[in-house]
Amino acid sequence: MLFRSSSAPPADLLERLAPLIDAFEVANGRLARESYNDEALAFARRVGLPAGAGSDEHVIAGLFTAGLELPAFHDPASLALALGDARVVRNPRSFLALQARKWLRTRRRPPRAE
Repeated sequence: MLFRSSSAPPADLLERLAPLIDAFEVANGRLARESYNDEALAFARRVGLPAGAGSDEHVIAGLFTAGLELPAFHDPASLALALGDARVVRNPRSFLALQARKWLRTRRRPPRAE
């Protein structure tokens, strides 16, 4: 089953929208299960979308957990071409450790003034 996360749109909607998507995130550095990245990669390949990646940083420790290494580009058109040749770079970190740091960081913040 593709995209079980409640934050991801349903797979049938993504398939209908695929012609409008420039790149599809296949590596999210902050997932509890690596299988979600694997499923995203399989989907992107099946519908012919270039790979995207993001660290989904919520704490400093989450920086650089996922990203793209792109060839040089100079404008939107050359960026679109570069995405097709991008290399996904991963530096996985413990999801539980990142979540714990996020939780601790948000707990230390003073309450918002209303």
